[in-house]
Amino acid sequence: MWRTVKVKGAIVSVWLSTSSRSAVTGSVSIANPWRFQMSGSVKRARSSRWRRRAAPRSSTRSWRSRRRRAARSRPLDSRAMAPPKRFPDRDEIAAVREEAAALEPGSESPEGRRLAGRVMARRGMGKLVFLDLVDRSGRLQLMCDTGRTGEIDVHLGDVVGVVGKPAKTRRGEPSLAVDSLEILSRNRNPLPDTFHGLTDQETRYRKRYLDLLMNEDTREAFLLRTRMVSAIRRYLDEEGFVEVETPILQPRYGGAFAHPFVTHSNELDADLYLRIATELYLKRLIVGGLERVYEIGKDFRNESISYKHQPEFTMLEWYEAYADYRDTMERMEELLERVALETLGTTVVRFRGHEVDLRRPWRRLRFVEALEDLAFQTLHPRKYAELKAMVADQRADREAQVAKAAEILGDELAKADIPAEITGRAKHLYSIYDKMAKRGREFNEIYDLTAMRVICERSGEDGTRDCYAALGIAHSLWKPMPGRFKDFIAMPKLNRYRSLHTTVIGPEGKPLEIQVRTREMHEEAEYGVAAHWLYKRGRRVKADDEWLAWVKSLMDWQGDEQDRPDVHKNPVDRIKLEPLAHRSCY
Repeated sequence: MWRTVKVKGAIVSVWLSTSSRSAVTGSVSIANPWRFQMSGSVKRARSSRWRRRAAPRSSTRSWRSRRRRAARSRPLDSRAMAPPKRFPDRDEIAAVREEAAALEPGSESPEGRRLAGRVMARRGMGKLVFLDLVDRSGRLQLMCDTGRTGEIDVHLGDVVGVVGKPAKTRRGEPSLAVDSLEILSRNRNPLPDTFHGLTDQETRYRKRYLDLLMNEDTREAFLLRTRMVSAIRRYLDEEGFVEVETPILQPRYGGAFAHPFVTHSNELDADLYLRIATELYLKRLIVGGLERVYEIGKDFRNESISYKHQPEFTMLEWYEAYADYRDTMERMEELLERVALETLGTTVVRFRGHEVDLRRPWRRLRFVEALEDLAFQTLHPRKYAELKAMVADQRADREAQVAKAAEILGDELAKADIPAEITGRAKHLYSIYDKMAKRGREFNEIYDLTAMRVICERSGEDGTRDCYAALGIAHSLWKPMPGRFKDFIAMPKLNRYRSLHTTVIGPEGKPLEIQVRTREMHEEAEYGVAAHWLYKRGRRVKADDEWLAWVKSLMDWQGDEQDRPDVHKNPVDRIKLEPLAHRSCY
């Protein structure tokens, strides 16, 4: 308990606590620039001894700081700290602000509202006191007339509950005209700058609660993430996926290449690992017949720490039976577009100064093409920038020309009963640069920049007939350019590449390249033929004997390694050699 005593003319506050031996110990909070220290103890209240010692000289400011620290560290009794208060049936600030914004300036709504939140600003003007109240939904100005509410004993950071009516000031500021105000919780520590918010990045990351309290952008990011996760769950649930929970402690870690966190089970007397991925257990559920499963869960990887890599992170994984990577690509596009629309209201998002449009369809790019463009940009930055500017300058015209030609050709194919898919055929920058360099051509002489692909849906001989029929229809619509027709169906390349190529004068009077092939030919050329690398490398068959011999030696070595169980196999090397395992391609 606290007791105030007078010792040699000084007023001293003493905190007394009684131990099991009935001894009294004390700590002193002084009210003048002297420091007192209790010496000894009082046993059964028989004797006491005080010793006074002059405090070292210090500035008045430091003395006041000590007083404030002592006051903050002083235990509070039940009178100073009331139990938590209820404030039921409250409204959110965002809804009340919207209601007040719809009023006329200087008017007030007859409906009463109850709000609760934290006071983040205070202003005074005569008998009017203006407070800024903040909750998780937003901020609203409170108008307190001291003649109606009484004296407003509110400090920054206090949590209050108010009852009042939505109103709009004469200057048009949405507000709440307060009828009554109640202190729900006092703030004991001063807040940072409430105008600029918390700007120190180190403090923001170490004290997230303070960052959430001071910065509205941080609160919005937290709420946005919650809405995003809910939208993802909603989409997957509607698509027939089952959400599951898989073990976090695993006897064997897998599903990724990463260092795990290791722990020990006392009951099992065995080491366990925090999972690095949910893949293995989700695949077992697919084997068990659930067909479509997903999990949004925590994974742990004992590796580096940066702003883009955390040891503890949340990952979404889903697995779907009777589908392949192409279905997953389509689903990913649909998922991200829908989540962006539901959470942001638009498909255009900004990231580090760049605008990214998540609207479907997305550009499809092979890894080889992506690496070629990246290497081209790194090794020849000036040429890359020039070529990129030239391609971008005419992109809109090319897309319009291809769209118009595809519509005309699609109508004619439908009349001829030829089921086909017509798409644009985008060229990546390195392939354009490579063609210009090897053939000594200028940019305007590259005719296949504006190109489209016709994929006939029928297979076998019917599909082949559809390809030639589609080519004839294209030649009847637009004049073909001499010397630009190539028949790789009748005379396929040595790597089994098959398609029809032609260049015509399109509907805009500009060259338009058309590629025609069946779905089977398309999948074989784009996804299934390793020998297609020869065509992409632009080399002659005779010049590739040495390269083919090297590839075959790698496959022979791989077969030898698989026959030797005693040899430790590097999983990374196995993945690199997987495309070479199908010898039938050669």
